Amino acid sequence: AGDLVVRVGARATCVLGAMIAGLGLFVSAEASALWQLYLSFSVLVGLGHSLALFAGVIVTNQWFEKRRSIASAIGNTGAGVGPFILAPLWVSMRLQLGWRQILRVLGGCNLVLLIFASIALTPPPPQPQEFSKLSPAEDTADNVGKIAGAHPSPKMVNKVV
Repeated sequence: AGDLVVRVGARATCVLGAMIAGLGLFVSAEASALWQLYLSFSVLVGLGHSLALFAGVIVTNQWFEKRRSIASAIGNTGAGVGPFILAPLWVSMRLQLGWRQILRVLGGCNLVLLIFASIALTPPPPQPQEFSKLSPAEDTADNVGKIAGAHPSPKMVNKVV
C-alpha cells in the first residue's frame, strides 16, 4: 500500500480501496456458498480497507512531525470504533433487512464514506530544503554533523576511542 501511495497518491489509493471494499461487500451479499462469503469478504473487503487505512496513516504521518504517534493513534481509532458501533446496528437491522441487504447497505455506505474521506487526504505543503552553510570544499561526509547535528562520522569515533 505504501508503494501505491507513493506512485499514485494517497487520495487515489483511498478511492481504489473504497471501490475494492465496496465491491467486496456487494459480492459477499451475493455469495451462494460459505466459502464464497469467506473469500469475498476477507480478501476484497480486507484489501480495500487496508489500502484506505494505510493511505490515511501515511498522510497523517506526513502532516505531523511532533506528536506523530498521538496523531496516528487518534487517526487509527476509527478502525476500531467503526466495528464497535456497527455490531449492535447489524444485529438490530438483521431482523428487518436480512444479512444480504445489510451487506449491500454497508457496501454503499462504505463506498460513499471512504470516497468523501479521501478528499481530506491532502499531503502537506513541501518544506523548503535546508542548504549547507559550508563551502563546497568543506561539504564532505565528515562535516555533515556540524550542520545537521548528526552523529559523528566513523573517523571521529575512531579518534575518540
